[in-house]
Amino acid sequence: MSYPNKLLSIVIVTNNRSEDLKNLLDSIVYQDVNKELFEIVIVNNGDDIEYLITRYKNYLDIKYIKNPKNLGASKGRNIGVKDSCGEFILFLDDDNYLQNNNILKEIIEYDIKLMKESQDIGAIRYATEYPIYKNGKRVGYEYAVYELDVKTKKYCNINNIKLFKKHEVYFYLNHFATCGVLIRKEAFEKIGGFDENMFVYVEDIDLCIRLWINNYKVLLNPWIVIRHIETPKSRNYLWIEYQMAKNQILMLYKNFPVLLFLFYTIHRLTLQCVIGYKNLKNKDPHISFLSMYINTLKGLKDAFKLIFTHNIQRNPMSYRLWKFLRFDISKENLKILKEKGLL
Repeated sequence: MSYPNKLLSIVIVTNNRSEDLKNLLDSIVYQDVNKELFEIVIVNNGDDIEYLITRYKNYLDIKYIKNPKNLGASKGRNIGVKDSCGEFILFLDDDNYLQNNNILKEIIEYDIKLMKESQDIGAIRYATEYPIYKNGKRVGYEYAVYELDVKTKKYCNINNIKLFKKHEVYFYLNHFATCGVLIRKEAFEKIGGFDENMFVYVEDIDLCIRLWINNYKVLLNPWIVIRHIETPKSRNYLWIEYQMAKNQILMLYKNFPVLLFLFYTIHRLTLQCVIGYKNLKNKDPHISFLSMYINTLKGLKDAFKLIFTHNIQRNPMSYRLWKFLRFDISKENLKILKEKGLL
């Protein structure tokens, strides 16, 4: 079944996680919502899975795009949006899971309705269930709002979900991850989508900041929760460090005033490396600080190479916006709780 225009397009980029993708599609099939309202666009960066997609085409409106090679998260999502026909885009990772059958219904009835009423809202991020591990085994899931500011976060827990929903509480966010975020397609296209110079990592933070710079608000819905399975994969942490360093420098160069760009670049090469190495050692105790730092410098070098050879455009935020995103956002979020009588 296929319809020319949709209210919502669910865009999923996948890469050799067919079992996770199957579980996600199963959870979408069981959603208690009019399936004619949305489509699914699956962009495959890995081995062919058309056999799997065929199983669901009688139940869901699916577009399947097989890339010739792994084009990365940013380009994969841009390809998916370009081939979509929804007014709004819901980005999910292939290891997300809709753990109750009302999630899409509530996204449409509450969030899309709100975004239609308030044209200045560019994106809404969802709370997440992340795995809990004990002795190396997954034993359950916990509610998390990692991107929320520290002061507001302490008021957000699983016990407050019904209360937040009753009062339709939304918070401001200064960054988000794409494993569960609703975006206005018009806004996404206006700001140029994901930066394809960022293969993976930081591209979502960059997108969020550019939404703010272009006068779109970014919100968190803390009472719609989407599970993130986070299936373990073998990871090259030195390659991840390289990607993180390169993309953070690009993000800073594009979006921050000169003095802040220089300050955060120095911070990235000093204190952040020390803190990052401590976290990295917990994941892979065999990695040395020197090997990590060499990959950090490689990332820095390639970022500046891109800046000078690809004529990377700057559209820096104002210091006023930086102050709001860095310091004042928590004040606004606490103000929201007070206005709702929850604080």
